[in-house]
Amino acid sequence: MRTLVLLLLVLPVAALAQPERDESGIAATFADLVALAHADSVDAAVPLIACPADTPSGQHAAVPCTPEHAASRARVEEQLIRLRHLFPVETTALTPHYAVEQEGDMGFHLLLFHDLPAAPFVLVAFTDVDGYHLFTQADTEEPIADLPPPPSVVAALEHLMAQAGDPMTTAEAFTPLIVARDGGERAWQEPADPARPDERRAAEQILTRLRALLQESSGGYHAVGYESERESEGTWHVLHVRFGGQEEGERLSFAFLPIGQDFLLGDIDG
Repeated sequence: MRTLVLLLLVLPVAALAQPERDESGIAATFADLVALAHADSVDAAVPLIACPADTPSGQHAAVPCTPEHAASRARVEEQLIRLRHLFPVETTALTPHYAVEQEGDMGFHLLLFHDLPAAPFVLVAFTDVDGYHLFTQADTEEPIADLPPPPSVVAALEHLMAQAGDPMTTAEAFTPLIVARDGGERAWQEPADPARPDERRAAEQILTRLRALLQESSGGYHAVGYESERESEGTWHVLHVRFGGQEEGERLSFAFLPIGQDFLLGDIDG
């Protein structure tokens, strides 16, 4: 089964025992979650969605997402956007097949939907953490294209551009918007430090580049795509941005990394 390949979370042995069947409870929780998705109630949906967390032994575990962390909030926003797309109607009108599956040391509650308007096959998975059913993923056979990006990532881009476009923004003020990339213990873990010459110089180069782009495009830019990918540094949130008109102007990819409560710029490609 493709479930475990496409689920985001890998759980340790102690995180999940064989789940007891609870079809009505899973259906009710999922109906609540879809309703929250259509109401765009991110804060209310946060505790219903599982986020990855590392244990002291280095294993991965599932915990309820928390709104204080940028990574958690972006994951919740992504999942709500996906649920709105896949389930444009109330789930009470649908009759999925329910199953409990144990694969190795991992267990899941599964809801299998057929012939939805947005996809012929959707597999919804929940896991149990501390007695609660937590949503992990709504899985489809084919990738879903052109979903809008999480609002918190868009806000990070807008803040970055506003600072770059402000002539009063100094290199010292701009530097903490960039993630440290010095190769030491701080790399990909902390904001860049303006007191460190190399980090300040790298931020100054980015600031100069963005100011030139904004000037050439008369301040116009718009997102034309989004993707996220979990790597060793964390989950990268990449916004593809075009400067200028719809079909002209330079296209760049801005890669943001969630650090604490903020999204910091990690790289610009293109």
